[in-house]
Amino acid sequence: MTVYRQGKLLGEAYNLEAYHGTPLLPTLFLVNGKSLNINDGNDRKLLAAAKRIDFYDFGRSRIGHAVFTAPNGICQDMKHGKGVSYKLVTNYIDFPDYPSPENILIITAQGKYEQDGFMLDSTESRVTSANKEFARKYGEALKSKNGPETRQVNMANAASAEKGRLLADYVCR
Repeated sequence: MTVYRQGKLLGEAYNLEAYHGTPLLPTLFLVNGKSLNINDGNDRKLLAAAKRIDFYDFGRSRIGHAVFTAPNGICQDMKHGKGVSYKLVTNYIDFPDYPSPENILIITAQGKYEQDGFMLDSTESRVTSANKEFARKYGEALKSKNGPETRQVNMANAASAEKGRLLADYVCR
């Protein structure tokens, strides 16, 4: 699948093979502006040795972008070095009570992966929508200390953990 961003070619997305029992996930990995196929052994070696990877995932009612950086190489630093820094943003776009492509929940997070874990340094969330009721409801819920939408940290943790597993299970295997 060819992916464009603001009318410019971003690269080729490839389906990630089944991931922990979930269906295929279209992904795009960029190293130095070139898209690499995670399912190709030679491309996977380039990803493992890269010092910076731009990663995009599409599906499951979301669009995500993460940037991974490491001083000596992604897999070397994840397993034995200084860790891999990450910044991610995920746009959630499916809300059954408010179905509209204009309703978007945006979660950002940054932190570091080290061996089998990660540290979440910061997270932020916001809602964009032309629907004022949707924006009010989700905006208030994100600020709530005990509501089901206290998801700001939970969702950032989940997105961070998922991307860390992806690096460990696919890029650094």
